[in-house]
Amino acid sequence: LSHGVKDVLIWILKECESNNMKVKNAAGDVLGEMYTQLGPVLESFVKSSDVSSSISSMVEKVFKDNAHDPNANQTERRFKCINMSSSNGPSGGPGKGGNASSMLALPTTDLMSALKS
Repeated sequence: LSHGVKDVLIWILKECESNNMKVKNAAGDVLGEMYTQLGPVLESFVKSSDVSSSISSMVEKVFKDNAHDPNANQTERRFKCINMSSSNGPSGGPGKGGNASSMLALPTTDLMSALKS
């Protein structure tokens, strides 16, 4: 594994220890997707890492639930977008649904013309 991937894996394993269940579940989802693509390489990295027994059992369950697919890197996947609720949605308050905007959306202002002035 490259150094960058190792850093990400260390961070994900740290997030598996979170008390926030949404964070913990998201870390498990990421590990599951990574295991689908990396398989035994990821498994050996986790086993060589210093993780608690509860995290180790969680990770083993994630690996069991997500089968390794050697051809996963060639599989076309739908992109997922990170969304957040708009504070000016139709319900008039934050988190009340209705209008979701992408945090990764393209800017609506022509930035190049703004830089020229």
